[in-house]
Amino acid sequence: MNSFHKHDSGLLVAIAICLIGVAGSVGVLAAQAEGKRVPASPPACQDSEMLGLVRQSLDAGDKLRVIGLHSPHELRVSEGGDLRSCVVDVITDHGVRTTTFMIGWEDRAAGVPFVAGEPLMALP
Repeated sequence: MNSFHKHDSGLLVAIAICLIGVAGSVGVLAAQAEGKRVPASPPACQDSEMLGLVRQSLDAGDKLRVIGLHSPHELRVSEGGDLRSCVVDVITDHGVRTTTFMIGWEDRAAGVPFVAGEPLMALP
């Protein structure tokens, strides 16, 4: 029994360190819960904001007038989940064309995606 009492202060220090660690962990978890969650993967191909960006990009071309986008769907997602490949039918003033586009992260931590795709070409 005497040896236990000799180390009482050591036990108190150990308990204090454990409690500080638990309090710190709870604080970190609470801060993460209140903060903005980092998205796991880019927005879906059908996301209206992403389709709006695709349409803006296609409208910037000078060959065809885009009337609408139809039937967007996913072709694949990269192994790391950072890049989504999509296809969409584009209704133009010269008929329907199919084009592909990709959605990825410009700034994942801020939740800012990017859209990149191929231009539409008018058929001769």
